[in-house]
Amino acid sequence: MFLRDAHQVLVVDDQTILRAGVRTVLERTGEYHVLAEASSLGEAEVRLGTLPDTTRILVSDIQLRREWAFDLIRAARRRERPLDVVVLTECLTGWNLRCALQAGARGFLPKDTAGGSLVDALRCVQDGGVYLHPRFGITAVDAVRSQGSAERLVSEERMLTLLAGGLSDRDMSRVTGRPRGAINREISLLRRRLGVSSRAAAVTVALRRGMLA
Repeated sequence: MFLRDAHQVLVVDDQTILRAGVRTVLERTGEYHVLAEASSLGEAEVRLGTLPDTTRILVSDIQLRREWAFDLIRAARRRERPLDVVVLTECLTGWNLRCALQAGARGFLPKDTAGGSLVDALRCVQDGGVYLHPRFGITAVDAVRSQGSAERLVSEERMLTLLAGGLSDRDMSRVTGRPRGAINREISLLRRRLGVSSRAAAVTVALRRGMLA
């Protein structure tokens, strides 16, 4: 049973049993009411467009059916009254943690977390904080290290955009103001991080992972 002024929530996950579990945990507190659910990103986008302004929170997996939820998170944050976003996931890495933070997510928990942790996370982000489950501590360190590296180099996104545009090393050097040798080294590092052997494959993988629009 939830209170009349309970915080309204949208839950997005492709597992019916998980959505039901989240609903049970949240509504048992009386503070939260799951107003809508979605099992895919397409359905979630439709739901997001029809939710009342009184909706407060998005609880979502970070990836559904091999599609990243970063655009959904951004859309939730762009509403006239932005939603607080909490991510429940089994596949958090330094890269997708960083992307989700940049998109606007502020809470991160494993899917098998205890119900009390989920409630704590929602309360934390609603108070303006960032909630990171202890299990994701190493992932957070990786994200910070990666971010530090990114600040010293041309951003991965920008480099991938230049690659997708078919620019030569000389052109990329002119656009970025960096030596051609540095450009070549950064592309080699990027290919290695993506696990591919060619520039074309790097662009393909980046598109599949949602790293490029």
